[in-house]
Amino acid sequence: MVKNIGQQMLDDPELARVIVSPLKAVLYRIDPGVKLFRCKFQTLPGQQFQVRTVAYKRIEAELRKAGIPFAESGSKVIVHDSSGARLPAPVPAEKANG
Repeated sequence: MVKNIGQQMLDDPELARVIVSPLKAVLYRIDPGVKLFRCKFQTLPGQQFQVRTVAYKRIEAELRKAGIPFAESGSKVIVHDSSGARLPAPVPAEKANG
């Protein structure tokens, strides 16, 4: 999927003129229930921010289209009382104060 996005970016004349090395992905790490991929590309000096924005948007759109969810940052806490009933999770301190 990332390789195809990289090729699409090379087919775009506006982006192709600043891309030196196309977008690629490699499996970086596997955590429980999560696979982390690193993406890289090379541009002319000072052009990486423009290309990175386009790459992120296209990758996000393709993942959404394929039904692949992003990993959630943070943890979920499920609290049960002594009867086993599920209780609402406590409100984090930054939300309680803000």
